[in-house]
Amino acid sequence: MGIDVYGVFQVKHKEKWICIRSFDDGRRGYLRAWLGCDFYKGPSLFKIMPVVPLRGLPSDFDPLEQVDDVSYKRSFEAGILVGEWGLSWLLGEEILSHGPALAVRYIEVSMEMYAATWDKTDDIEHWRAMTRLCLEDDLPPLVSISYLQESLAYNVNQVRVECIYDFSEELNDFKNEVQQLQEHVGPIRFVYGFA
Repeated sequence: MGIDVYGVFQVKHKEKWICIRSFDDGRRGYLRAWLGCDFYKGPSLFKIMPVVPLRGLPSDFDPLEQVDDVSYKRSFEAGILVGEWGLSWLLGEEILSHGPALAVRYIEVSMEMYAATWDKTDDIEHWRAMTRLCLEDDLPPLVSISYLQESLAYNVNQVRVECIYDFSEELNDFKNEVQQLQEHVGPIRFVYGFA
């Protein structure tokens, strides 16, 4: 079992945010990380930049509000539906207007490889072919490569490379869901957490 995202979508009615439906997802790891889940404290393949730092629950969130959960065909208190930790919230417009969703990966290359490829980073496919690095098929598109010059001063054998991936496409289902909700009910707020 992994970590799931739990939350509620809310709409503003007469100056009060009210829950309109619940949300849970355990399938999309990129979404989890983009929303701020940083549970895996050890080394990871890459670091995903969250859309915003975790904010906690909104001050006007009513954890006792009853929310119909269609999966279970019953109502739950909103506070139960937003997860157990990493609580936060986002407005629908923040979700939809956020630029590319990026992840950073750092790798080391030998000085020999650096000398052969330092001027090839503009052509990502050529760089990948020469270095035989970052070839995994199951990762998002690699959009930028740069050698970190400061690493040359600290290690005479290796140079650190910063690789940036764009996983925006992985968020399309979630963003489409938010877009459809906003078209149907108006501006929304997503209150969420993890469990």
